[in-house]
Amino acid sequence: MSYNKFVFAALGACAASALLASDANAQAQTVTGATINLTVQNAFNLAETNAINFGTLAVFCDAGNNTSTTTISTAGVVSVGAAANTAQVIDISNVNRTQGVFDITGAAPTTAITVTRANITNMTCAACTGGNPLITTTALNDDQGAGQSTDANGALTINVGAQLTTLANCAQQYEDGAYQGTYDLTASY
Repeated sequence: MSYNKFVFAALGACAASALLASDANAQAQTVTGATINLTVQNAFNLAETNAINFGTLAVFCDAGNNTSTTTISTAGVVSVGAAANTAQVIDISNVNRTQGVFDITGAAPTTAITVTRANITNMTCAACTGGNPLITTTALNDDQGAGQSTDANGALTINVGAQLTTLANCAQQYEDGAYQGTYDLTASY
């Protein structure tokens, strides 16, 4: 064996030995208490931006069992039902007429929202005399149907319509004045 081959073989063996020695002497490092973070945001903003407003109607109730029904759609279109004896509603003016509008912001993007309505009250006239009949709020509906989803920014607009029915067996007719009722609307994931 020549001297050069011997030196290279010896150097190779030393290098391999050094590598094995350094692996055997390597120290393990551990980080304890590593952090996991999460921000929970279940809340979002829900605001009524337009109240339901039927505009101006002439409303008459019946001393018998007859009623008349009027509907405002989720697009703000009023449909007046047929008169039944003296029970009737006549459309006079669409000034300020609108469906209820609720806006959701700050919700999860492209996520289904469920809408429920509850605690519907009948419409009464606070400034009218005490014997004034009420107008029954018989239904509310919204345009969410089987459910809509928020957009890519987490926003959604909900339109709400309503149905009103005149009172049957009323002792006196409705007085002129502003009638108001209320309802609760809940939106959730």
